[in-house]
Amino acid sequence: MTRRPVLVLALVLASGAAQARGIEWNQLSPEERSVLGGAKPRWGELAPEQQQRLRDGAKRWQELTPEQKERTKQGINRWRELPPEQQEAVKQRRNWYRELPDDRKQELRDTWQRLPEERKQEFGGGAKGSRGGRKGR
Repeated sequence: MTRRPVLVLALVLASGAAQARGIEWNQLSPEERSVLGGAKPRWGELAPEQQQRLRDGAKRWQELTPEQKERTKQGINRWRELPPEQQEAVKQRRNWYRELPDDRKQELRDTWQRLPEERKQEFGGGAKGSRGGRKGR
């Protein structure tokens, strides 16, 4: 009877140690490696949490439609073209938004949806820049 708790404890500790080491590159599926190929040279240097976030992102990427992938690529390219000061301002606004209560986030999303397209364009949004489907982020 005492062997079972010891075995369970050993498994839990082994699992924790594996988490602390992170994810080995060869543990990723071929699809995940394809999506994350740019990270391969520094994969082993990333924190386990960052590896998991990237892996989760790769899985989400695989579920996107071709249109969603294209919009995402365009957004990434727009981000890369921003000067560092603007990138920092965007990061600060994103962090501010993430700290809001869910009901306030919903109010802001609803307000955005009610804006005329011309007004959204003034903010760099609108139909082309709309990020539909990202609720709760």
